[in-house]
Amino acid sequence: MIEKSRHIAIIDFVKVPALMTVILIHCNFTEDHYSAALRHAPQFNILLEFLQRNIYSVAVPLFYFISGYLFFRDGVPDTGGYMAKWKRRIHSLLIPYLLWNIAGLLLFLLKKTPALEWRFPLYSDMHVDLVTLLKGFYILPVEDAVGPYDFVLWFIRNLLIILPFTPVIGYMFRYLRFMGLIVIIAIGWWWEFEYYSIGAGFMFFSIGGYCALLIPDLQTIVRHTGLVLAVWIICICGQYLAGTAWMEAAATVAGIFFFISVGGWFVEKGFRWPQVITTSLFFVYACHGLYASVVRSAVAGIINPAGNLTSLLCYLMIFSVDVAVALLLYLLMRRFAPKLTAVLSGGR
Repeated sequence: MIEKSRHIAIIDFVKVPALMTVILIHCNFTEDHYSAALRHAPQFNILLEFLQRNIYSVAVPLFYFISGYLFFRDGVPDTGGYMAKWKRRIHSLLIPYLLWNIAGLLLFLLKKTPALEWRFPLYSDMHVDLVTLLKGFYILPVEDAVGPYDFVLWFIRNLLIILPFTPVIGYMFRYLRFMGLIVIIAIGWWWEFEYYSIGAGFMFFSIGGYCALLIPDLQTIVRHTGLVLAVWIICICGQYLAGTAWMEAAATVAGIFFFISVGGWFVEKGFRWPQVITTSLFFVYACHGLYASVVRSAVAGIINPAGNLTSLLCYLMIFSVDVAVALLLYLLMRRFAPKLTAVLSGGR
């Protein structure tokens, strides 16, 4: 039996840079009304585009992969096993999802007050009634919205939708083996393969689950880091040359394995993140979604980026503020409201 603590150590290590990458995605101020100034920062634009396409795009699929790996790491469950895993995820996913979105709902209602509504024109035409408010727990009924009140939790929402299908995934693994994975990937692709789609999540979750059965020791990947890196580079080049969704998916899978192999290498060398970092990850992730757009606009307004250096400074400052505010709030709440903090963190 492979030592489980080593699995957790590798996963805990990988989750930190992956989450930081997710937060960096939400620091992109060029998507707001500061893009005109970026015409004077071409190098920054090139760097940001490269990171978004090749590095940042791996982060969320990696979390799906980890979720699937952890779900099936002890093999395909029986009926009681599924029930036990679902019950644990009520506390680790569903309850925090509802509580963070209640906080997001309260902030939304605050933004709709006459004193603040003019600063948030996105919500100005949104009619407030009970049905609309309830819909917001799934997706905000505004243009281009992909998430609920706490918009970053769209990943948790998709994961909660995927979980009831885990017996189907397990059945495929048990009786069809590799062909089962192919069928699942085809289903996920047919379901709609896009960054925010449930189909993409279904596919990467299943790949993680299959790898849990196929590669019970994550440390095995470390021994092939050079090969994994070579495949990832080839897939990235193919993505630029071919530009197909299949090549994009292949580059993402290769990137996931490279993240894990690098994480395994650091763990093998004895490196560990401080416990406060690993235990606060979910809290920081959920919390920053409540204020990310405000921080982005405020910092960009103060710095007024108009060149490569100021744009990079603005980008890193937004990231620093996002992380610092959430981490400070976590430490304060853990000190004065430890039980509530534990619930909001999913018991982590």
